[in-house]
Amino acid sequence: MKWKNKGREFDKIGSYIKNKEILFLGCGKEFNKKISFLNSKLRVIEELPQQIRTNGLINLVNTINKVRLFVKKLKITNEIVIVSDEHKKIYKILTKYIGFKKNKNIFLETEFNKKYLSVYALYGFGKVYSPFSTCIVLTTLCSLNCKYCLNYQPYIKNKCHIEYEKLKKDIDVFFNSFDRVDSFSLTGGEPLLYKELPDLLYYIANNYRNKVEHLWFATNGTIVPSDELCTAIKDTGTEVIIDNYTKFVPETIDTYNQTVQKCEKFGLKYNEGDIPAFFKTFPPAKDFTRMSEGMLIEKFNECKNSYSGFEIKDGRLYACCYTGFANTASLVEAKDGDYLNLNNTNKKELIEFVAGFTKTGYTEFCKYCNCFFGKYDGGYDENGVTQQPKNKLLAWDIKNPTKEPVEIQK
Repeated sequence: MKWKNKGREFDKIGSYIKNKEILFLGCGKEFNKKISFLNSKLRVIEELPQQIRTNGLINLVNTINKVRLFVKKLKITNEIVIVSDEHKKIYKILTKYIGFKKNKNIFLETEFNKKYLSVYALYGFGKVYSPFSTCIVLTTLCSLNCKYCLNYQPYIKNKCHIEYEKLKKDIDVFFNSFDRVDSFSLTGGEPLLYKELPDLLYYIANNYRNKVEHLWFATNGTIVPSDELCTAIKDTGTEVIIDNYTKFVPETIDTYNQTVQKCEKFGLKYNEGDIPAFFKTFPPAKDFTRMSEGMLIEKFNECKNSYSGFEIKDGRLYACCYTGFANTASLVEAKDGDYLNLNNTNKKELIEFVAGFTKTGYTEFCKYCNCFFGKYDGGYDENGVTQQPKNKLLAWDIKNPTKEPVEIQK
């Protein structure tokens, strides 16, 4: 979305809901946990009208009357109503027949968590919340060199580890800007190549663990984690995703299995990430540079609705992590609208940026990206041809955006 009233985009809805208490319809255990960082009053109603039927006129009238009576008994005064996702029928009746206004005084749980909780938190409690995932790149070195790497490894000419103190500085800037985030991850390259990973996990845990719900990283299963790292993972409550590339790189089967066994041995929280095929965000399947501004904004919004991942780098929060990765790989130069400088912004602008508002309404890399899951005709690599030779780089010509990358000849 393109900023039209920067710093004021949510003033109307924010001023309406800021002093409201919450009435939650359904099992509110998880929701209560999610808003625990706020001092909000929450009333949970689990006993909802049973046998909601809307088929046929008689059933519909009876159902509406039953729900109307139910609402009367609730004695709603200064509350906003949030309905759990499993009770969408009641939500539909309340908005269509009982007079509740969608996304004003009544919300579906997922919709509220994703789009409006940050507004409620800031306008009502002065807290900055992000429902999305933010990553920080520890290293651009990797033990693989996949052609369709989402971090664009084959295009990075000067791979290196990021200085530990620099990472700490970015972590400080990020968590000093947010009071609560759902997800924060450490990525690469391959994170297990970064020797200070245990120290970094302890640093985050000791200073900011109460601010992040899910602290995690993904590994490609080619490096077995050390005992020291496994201890740090367990101590800090970090989650591990072990991506299974064995279909594409069979020689990694042993290390992959050993990594899984090590996680089991230490009792770590882990998931085995099945990789059925690589989706191609890049190179572009079409010449997206021909898109109008409106089309690019629509493209960005559609992608963001599927996936909202940020990157923190050099004190900047990138609107899309792929834009940050593309900038590191020198695929495109980042424009000032692609990121927000966390050292020079206010809280209202920050939650608007998190919600998807930018200077242009899209990022520069939108002109060259096939989007998350290759939605814009990027397709998938299903043949297992993912590995480039380790010492080979790919070059890409920004003047010919639909031309296949070529190997750089040394």
